[in-house]
Amino acid sequence: MRRRLLPIFLVTSSAVLVAAACSTPGNPSANDPTSDQGTASTTADQSLPKRPKSFSAKSIDPCKLLTKEQQQRLGLDREPSMNTEGTDKHGNYGCSYLRSRSKPSFSYLAVPVPQEGADEWLKGTRAVEVKHVTVAGFGAVTTQLGESDRSCNTVVDIADGESLDIQFTGVTKGAFTHEQLCEKSNEFAELAMQNLMKQG
Repeated sequence: MRRRLLPIFLVTSSAVLVAAACSTPGNPSANDPTSDQGTASTTADQSLPKRPKSFSAKSIDPCKLLTKEQQQRLGLDREPSMNTEGTDKHGNYGCSYLRSRSKPSFSYLAVPVPQEGADEWLKGTRAVEVKHVTVAGFGAVTTQLGESDRSCNTVVDIADGESLDIQFTGVTKGAFTHEQLCEKSNEFAELAMQNLMKQG
């Protein structure tokens, strides 16, 4: 199973149930329709759309995905930091973005994955809930273990065989619904991909 070996992060997955034997990897933000906050859309189509641009996972600094203003908008209250205490199944380290000084507490974990594309989650070989979404024009999937899960991952297709995995975890128990968990991971992913596009 794809599990983050981190103390406060649960690995996850939102809607078409995919059966098999393996599994992976807040604070309300301003609802400004003119801002660049997350606006991920969903679709029943299980194929990924053509990406507007490709990015090498190895070229992405996961701690520089959001601006200071965007971090504040998401309600984060700590500086992003690389988490060196655990990795995903490929040995990749992620960057943690936290809200821990006030309630509800929550976290984001951003992990560039050069070994696996988002399309791996659409093959029906993992026992997680998978939903196809689009963030900033890029194909992506959300993955979640089930209704009792306190996390959701948005896995973005950034290049052939590569992805950017954004995990949101509601640390404060019961603070977020099943759907809100994925809305949060989608929002972060949307902002991150918009910023990468602007950086060229």
